[in-house]
Amino acid sequence: MDAGTDPRLLLSMPRQQGSWTSQRELLAEAQRLLPQVLELAGYRAELKHDDGRPFFDALHVSGQSISVWVDAVPLPDGTVARTFVNTTSEHYMVHASDRLPLDRLGRVLAHGAGEFLAGRERSGAGLAPVTRDMLQHGTELPSDAELSATDRGQIAQLNWLARQLSDPALPVEERAEVRAELSGLIDRCGLRPTAALDESEAFAQSAMDARIRLGYARDHLSADAERLTDDLAHPIEHLTPQDAAALHAFREAEARAAREVRTVIGGRAVSVALPEADAPASTVGESAQQEAAARSARSAATERQLRDEALWQGGRVRPRPVMIGGGAALTGRDEDMLLVDAVGRWHLDPGAGLVQSADQDRDLRQVGLDPYADSGPKERVSILATRAWEDRLAARGPLVDGYGQLSLDKNGRLVTRIEPLSGGEPLTVEVAGTPVIATGLTPEVVPGVERDDNGRGVRGVESLSEAVRLLGERVPELRERLHEAERSGDGAAAVLRMLDEEAVQERLGGSKSVQGETVDGIRQTLAATQRWEDARAAAPGRALMGDEVADNRFDPDAAEHWIIAGSGGTGVANAEIILERNQHARVTILGGNAPPALDHQVQYREMTAKNSKYGDRLNIERARLGAVETVPGPDGKPLFRVPYTDRDGNVTELVADGYVASLGRTNPLPPVTRELADRVREAGDKVEGTLLFDEHQQYLGYGLTFPVDGREHRVDVTGAASWQLPRQVFDQQTVGELGRMGTRQIPSESANAAPGFAPVAHQAAAFATARATDSVQRLPGVPERWVGPRPPAPETDPHAPAKAAPEAEAHAPAKSEAAPPVWQTGVPAEPSKGPAAARPVQTPPTGPAPEPPRPDQGLGL
Repeated sequence: MDAGTDPRLLLSMPRQQGSWTSQRELLAEAQRLLPQVLELAGYRAELKHDDGRPFFDALHVSGQSISVWVDAVPLPDGTVARTFVNTTSEHYMVHASDRLPLDRLGRVLAHGAGEFLAGRERSGAGLAPVTRDMLQHGTELPSDAELSATDRGQIAQLNWLARQLSDPALPVEERAEVRAELSGLIDRCGLRPTAALDESEAFAQSAMDARIRLGYARDHLSADAERLTDDLAHPIEHLTPQDAAALHAFREAEARAAREVRTVIGGRAVSVALPEADAPASTVGESAQQEAAARSARSAATERQLRDEALWQGGRVRPRPVMIGGGAALTGRDEDMLLVDAVGRWHLDPGAGLVQSADQDRDLRQVGLDPYADSGPKERVSILATRAWEDRLAARGPLVDGYGQLSLDKNGRLVTRIEPLSGGEPLTVEVAGTPVIATGLTPEVVPGVERDDNGRGVRGVESLSEAVRLLGERVPELRERLHEAERSGDGAAAVLRMLDEEAVQERLGGSKSVQGETVDGIRQTLAATQRWEDARAAAPGRALMGDEVADNRFDPDAAEHWIIAGSGGTGVANAEIILERNQHARVTILGGNAPPALDHQVQYREMTAKNSKYGDRLNIERARLGAVETVPGPDGKPLFRVPYTDRDGNVTELVADGYVASLGRTNPLPPVTRELADRVREAGDKVEGTLLFDEHQQYLGYGLTFPVDGREHRVDVTGAASWQLPRQVFDQQTVGELGRMGTRQIPSESANAAPGFAPVAHQAAAFATARATDSVQRLPGVPERWVGPRPPAPETDPHAPAKAAPEAEAHAPAKSEAAPPVWQTGVPAEPSKGPAAARPVQTPPTGPAPEPPRPDQGLGL
């Protein structure tokens, strides 16, 4: 529901930002109003609780039930509410703006319910949503007249207002106001003739159009709404003096509001030019080939242009704005930006499509991708349509398909070194302004790395690269050797050998920690990485990281039985790819409870259904994994043995000839900034970071500042990578709060997650708009509106002496260290204690007690 739907409602919202308090008030009122709203649509709502979260089951008179969730959150300017439609698991959500006046909430909830119920009905008939609105005053009737979801939302508002008027206890003054609102809504929907009576031809056409619209609306009007509409849907000249005066005032206010909305919002929001929706289904495959060819041609032309420019200008090319990486974040690329993109992820993924259905990703139409182009409402979004859309966006401006690396030239200028996929010589381009990085998901965790101690001993650092960085900061003179060792064929083993050198041990001295991490933790990660490297060497092609499978960089026939460690989204997608590409393979997924969003996604439900086509070829065990080992098989071929503890506490093991590690993601600096980070560390300085939001507190990504030789070089990160904050830059509180904000902004019940394809497309588009309007805000943390008030810092006596602490304790990791985001892993942080709940608890932010309902929990119906 946006400004165009009701400009007067938008302008009634306060100019100041919403607050945690306003969210609580809206949710308390929503708890009272939502059952009444759904009752008008034939549903009876019953309050229940699941894992501490309040929700209502809504049972229809037909016997079908749905769940509806509502929250009050920061929304973009011009957006009053947002709906999520999940026809796969029958979950529906309304996000109302936390700036919404309480007295308008009923209408907004009614509109949202009308929208998602319309989507549910269309989906049940196998039909895509209607794209053109019919109930709109002053517009031409569409030739294929059908009610859109927005139309059904308008009708639901009429029903809601009529319900209020049917209440005999409604005060006289309020009754007049509600009647005026209902009459005005009839006008806005084009249900009454608006042409002057003395303009006979125009009036006749206006009257006929109004009758047609009313004919379509009548089937969805309540009895009270139908009676009132018949009473009020007449020309203004035929209304009672009181109704005519109210309508005249409404029209004047509507015109003023529309002008102000165009001035205040339209003048500030710069539309990012995006392509039209995809071609019809019959041509999607052909369109994908054409777009790929056009992209390749544009890349070749840009590469030639850069080489010619360098030839004529003594090896230099003029500075250009640069974006490195693409995917769904291509919506955030300005057309004059030089795009450097290795054509990864969805161009490589051999899967059937996105893991969401067209209904679940219906809002992709707003960024130019029609999810229904080659898919039914409940079918997965076509990967061909996705590729065609990405290629079309990429070819809009200068483009080199290849890999980019940021660095500084000899004059201290920020440049991008480009390695083209064409195989040509590397190119160097000076960066103009702040480069944008959108390189996708961060690297995965190596098996055996202890991510938290859980009372079991040492917690490792997250990766070999992080171990090298920490040791290099502790012993700067060894930095170059450490990097060489890391890049060698036996990286972890080489670094471990360096740690055992007498000179290095002397340099470390008696220190038990390095930059807040324990030396034992560094050794633990190095040892785990060495074991993994040894396993990969002993069983080439059969010990894989999950991204190798997702990017189609593996042989599915290399093994017949694959263990996939980790039951998160990547692990499940890997299982599907293996099973599809090797029809004789078996797959066992070992991990904790699946992330909440998985059970709402089409892919996971299809794979785990009783009648799944995979049958006993797929097995999922909810368990805590032990360390993977290689053992000799009967024929001498190395096999993989994984001990695990099941949910009942039984310890057993599984042996297979293939192993895929999908254990979650690390939180490093983007690899394309590594050389910049090294220069900062060499100078004894540190990389600074801020979170990027627009003026309406929509998360855009994070920004990094690299101070080198008295100059500060900025880099902005958006897309999936921006949801994995680098732990060496951001503190654990910020990392945890961003994860909680992500699960609130994109609820699990929507079948999506913040780093997912559709949310990233919207995030990056908002980033482009904020850059164009110079409204990017760089904040130290997540705004309170998303996570709630933070407890005040404990008061300390400034005159009290500092308390000494042993070094090991001073640098010990915080007990409250943030767990990986719920969308990321399927590996529990502690042993399983029985069957998983249907909807696992999501960590609530700090704040007031949940009475009335907490904004971060929302309200489910």
